[in-house]
Amino acid sequence: MNPELPVMNHFTLLPKAGRQLRNAIYIRFFVTVSLSVVAIIVLPLLDAFPFDLWPKDWSSYIYISLPVVIMYFLDLRKASNTASSYKLTVSDELITREVRKSAMLSIPVRQIRFITKCADGSYVITGNDMLKPIVVPVGIERAEELEGLLARLTPVTMRL
Repeated sequence: MNPELPVMNHFTLLPKAGRQLRNAIYIRFFVTVSLSVVAIIVLPLLDAFPFDLWPKDWSSYIYISLPVVIMYFLDLRKASNTASSYKLTVSDELITREVRKSAMLSIPVRQIRFITKCADGSYVITGNDMLKPIVVPVGIERAEELEGLLARLTPVTMRL
């Protein structure tokens, strides 16, 4: 091994973490679709009652609920893609996150402003550009080794 080359540590998501991520989004998707379908069926029936306790035009709800359902469906596809292709590379000079069908995100080590560990075990690595943090989800393989590497780069703050 050439001592001049930086040591690269690669981390991916565990298969169990990918399934948990997808399952959480499946549950949110199912609840959203169920509420939308119930509302689309029940709300027009309320027009049959002569009470003025609710508005009579329910079509606006349909126009709002349909994009929400579509956004959850797209979120589900994105989460599946992220879970299957997430790769974090930590070296002495650069931290890089790669996900298929997404732009590679890199933060040079000298530009890291802070690293936050969330209560659920995920990490947020923030560089000079606060709008482009690297999020390390729960379920990353070799989490203890990753935490040691990150702590060596800069102090890790805990967020509860």
